[in-house]
Amino acid sequence: MVYVIADDLTGGNATGVMMVKKGFETFTVIPGADRPLSDLSRYDCIIYPTDSRGKAAEDAYDAVLSAARQIDINAVGLYSKRIDSTLRGNLGSETDALLDHLGGAYTALAVPAFPAAGRTMTEGHLSVNGIPLHRTSAARDPKNPVTASRPDRLMALQSKYPCASVYLDDIKKGPERLGRQIGKLAEQGARIIIFDAVNDDHIETIARAAFLSGRPFAAVDPGPFTAALAARIKPHKPKLHAVKRSPDTSPLKSLAVIGSVNSVAAAQVDKLNCSGRAYTAYIDTAPLMEGGVSRDGEIARVCADILKNGAGSAINCVVSCGVDPDRRVPFEPYMQRLGVTAEELSLSINAAIGSIAKKLLGSGAYGRIFTSGGDITVAVCRSLGANGLRLVDEIVPLAAYATLAGGAFDGLAIITKGGMVGDENTLMVCLDYNRTS
Repeated sequence: MVYVIADDLTGGNATGVMMVKKGFETFTVIPGADRPLSDLSRYDCIIYPTDSRGKAAEDAYDAVLSAARQIDINAVGLYSKRIDSTLRGNLGSETDALLDHLGGAYTALAVPAFPAAGRTMTEGHLSVNGIPLHRTSAARDPKNPVTASRPDRLMALQSKYPCASVYLDDIKKGPERLGRQIGKLAEQGARIIIFDAVNDDHIETIARAAFLSGRPFAAVDPGPFTAALAARIKPHKPKLHAVKRSPDTSPLKSLAVIGSVNSVAAAQVDKLNCSGRAYTAYIDTAPLMEGGVSRDGEIARVCADILKNGAGSAINCVVSCGVDPDRRVPFEPYMQRLGVTAEELSLSINAAIGSIAKKLLGSGAYGRIFTSGGDITVAVCRSLGANGLRLVDEIVPLAAYATLAGGAFDGLAIITKGGMVGDENTLMVCLDYNRTS
């Protein structure tokens, strides 16, 4: 079994559908769902999101360590610590937790690159579509800003373990020589080794070298390296959950739920609105933070708006007003007045948006749902009573197609995407796939 511990649900799904393409039956557990992992023994790969990207470092450590202990170590053929493709979150403390669980013989092999999504590593620097990471929108992420483009510097700040870097010149020398280098660095005390990679061939070389090194290891990456390793430990087989692609003649519509508050999500929503194919309702987050009658009133208002005014549109979309910087509601006054933390306010907002999704789906008008943002996806799945996702396919890099498992909406088609994934057209691409799957 391949066991992927992810800091975020949508990111975990992105890795999971890469595993599906390699022939692995893959299941993502909804954080907090009451379903023992022993029930999932028929799956080749389990994705376990810890929902820890925005947590304090020590809490993220505890979450990953707890996740690692959920499965007997002897049942796992490959451990993977899924990290964000833009290095947000607790890279160091979460890697430490996995290493502490596995023991002193293990080395974490970190390959942050995701070439198909434009994430490449050269001379220790991560770039997104050729732009240094610290100059992209990831640096301005409201919850998890990234201030450096070098993963080794972030690891050095966050991890207690020695870290080493391997650059392209060494990777180009081939897997045998690279395998010996991995062994030597590990013998010298490096517990985390970070690799450059510009294309998938480089990642394949690192994967071959990992096995040739003769050292026990765990993968740390956003997905491609884990998939390359997994392909070497299990033969490819047909996907059991594959769906037949055919035009969708169902009258049922698509529901899109977007809670991301960054420029990428904003551009995608603008593109959708300009298409003329969707009716969009914006959620005022202020009453959601107020709670009580204000919260219930806003949920009812948004649902009534969509069901009345969006009846003639093939796509209905509900979007947090925070996607527009001018409409973003500051948390501080509510934190002070209500005596709560920013995380508690975020959870309250997300839960309310999940309730909106449940009420709309309960109308029977929708045959599929799209969610953008890991926190929103978790909230929606919890609201619907799902305990997991059966992963089916990759639509574009970092966007996954799946069906809900458990609850009243079992089997419902769902597409999940990270809020910062793709360009202005990606939301439309995902919704078009959703209409033809």
